[in-house]
Amino acid sequence: MPVLSLNEDAGNACAQFLQIIDERSKQAGSILAFVSCDVDAICAYKILEEICRVRSISVSSAPATDWESVKEHVEKFEEDDLDVPGLVVLLGCGGMQNLPEFLYNTKIRRTTKLVCLDSQRPLLWQNVATQNEVYVFEDDPDPRTKYSEINTTTDEELEEEEDVLDEDNDGGGRPLKRRRFESQQEQPEDYYKVAWHATPCAVTMLKLARGLEVVDKDLLWLAAVGGTAQREFSYAHEGHCDRQLQFLQEVGESEDVIRPKMFGILTPENEARAARTAPSTGIARDKKNLRYEDDIQAFLYRHQSLMTAMSLTSLVHGRMRLSKDGTMHLKQFFSESGVNPSESQQLSSAMPFHVKSKLVRKFKENERRHNIEGLVGKAFVRHFHRLHGQHQSLALHELSAADTIHIATALLEDGVSLGVESIKDNPDYDPATRKGEINRTIKVNMRKNWAKCYDSLAFMDCELLKNGLNFALQIQQEIEQKAKMLIQERKVITYRAVFKWAKFNIGGSDLFRRPSIVRRLAVWLMEITYKHALKKSHKTLPHLIIAQDDARETSLCVGVIPYQDKGERNMFAHRFGAAAHAAGNNISIKHDFWDPNIVEIATKDWLKFWKGLTSST
Repeated sequence: MPVLSLNEDAGNACAQFLQIIDERSKQAGSILAFVSCDVDAICAYKILEEICRVRSISVSSAPATDWESVKEHVEKFEEDDLDVPGLVVLLGCGGMQNLPEFLYNTKIRRTTKLVCLDSQRPLLWQNVATQNEVYVFEDDPDPRTKYSEINTTTDEELEEEEDVLDEDNDGGGRPLKRRRFESQQEQPEDYYKVAWHATPCAVTMLKLARGLEVVDKDLLWLAAVGGTAQREFSYAHEGHCDRQLQFLQEVGESEDVIRPKMFGILTPENEARAARTAPSTGIARDKKNLRYEDDIQAFLYRHQSLMTAMSLTSLVHGRMRLSKDGTMHLKQFFSESGVNPSESQQLSSAMPFHVKSKLVRKFKENERRHNIEGLVGKAFVRHFHRLHGQHQSLALHELSAADTIHIATALLEDGVSLGVESIKDNPDYDPATRKGEINRTIKVNMRKNWAKCYDSLAFMDCELLKNGLNFALQIQQEIEQKAKMLIQERKVITYRAVFKWAKFNIGGSDLFRRPSIVRRLAVWLMEITYKHALKKSHKTLPHLIIAQDDARETSLCVGVIPYQDKGERNMFAHRFGAAAHAAGNNISIKHDFWDPNIVEIATKDWLKFWKGLTSST
């Protein structure tokens, strides 16, 4: 069965996954994981590492910057190589690729199986309906389609088809295989017209670890970070995200199971032995150091001044209309909460203890009166031991899951386009060579940043955490300033009450070459001007942001929706596909992003694409 469903039978899915990794590691070699450049996927990989360590299985990773990089990596293997992986795991990527066909076209198809854990939906039907060499995880709290109930083509039908093709093609070959990859199912008419997110990869991987009895506070923290990322960056409805965090809270309240599979029956002596021999991650293993409690949902408020943190929070910025009315209302809120003007301007770590200790309670009492309900909410918070060289004022010994997400994400984005400007100005490159060199440079930088993000989640390198914190603040400030510019220059335009759109030139800015940051700009703009600023009776429209990059001669298009109800789905993936189809084969378009709501168009083809986009709505 190619679908491992955690919706209906989590125990069976865990048992099958354990059987797959054990069999493949013994028969054909180690496990190779392709991990997307995303905090949730990296957290899932760290949990997978622990599962494999307990099972004494070798596992390695490769950053998946895009699908092309995955194919290039696999094509390097020969069938008789000693380092051919017995199992390839795709984390945070691959769900929309034709995985059976991809595996068949490699030289390692006879020795390797493939497992895909991707929170992006929809999944491609070929991945769930044909091959036993490809396994996908189903973990959807609100599944539109139960993949496990798909009626696949019977073996007899496939044999009949093989006989016919053998006669026509002299023994079969690739035409036969391609026919077998085609889905024989009747697909729902609107299946590919929407995109949405299922359970975060890290949360799903924790469920697998829990089913295999490999759970401790470290793994729970990683799952909390990955799960919070979906809410922090508005990838799904808040109700969907809250259910994931409540599940993690329930796991945290249960008794810890520390690697019993390695030490047999879990007696007190074996538990103590497990704790002694567990590798140190720099995180204290005291149960009190990880809490799920009320916390202020303000941007990195522990590590900067309250005034700056609240101004960089979309809920506060939009509800208090800071762009139009200034900070007078915010100062009044601070005053009623017992924070004087000078204290609101200083670092939170330097505030008097009697003020700091009452912040959460005071903010919760006053948030409704100032129309900022939701400022205080449940969050995972963790205390760490103090690192050598740690700056006391940065308060890196205490981080919420949201803080960790922003720090790790900043490390993923830092300097991605480093070297692009020098390539652009080099007269020796023709346009095609220049474009190839720019793409290669960006991929190299992304791989380096992936390693930094991975290391930061061990919480051992103070300088790395400090750099991530500083860059996270810079990113959010740049997003706020860019949104303010677009609003003041009236560049946000409504298209027929269907969506709002804005277009700007990146210029020399390195930040807005990154799709994830352009997406955060779109979310911020939508939330501060509409979602959090309008009356409840008004409806917020989806937003489309176009970032034109003269250096690469491309326009990056990112679409977001407000998720006003649990059933809302993102329609931009369908709109982009329809626009590309309407424009024909004469345009240069890149759809090789893990998020289907992001597309890159050659600047020269922008008008054709825009015409197709507006005619498809």
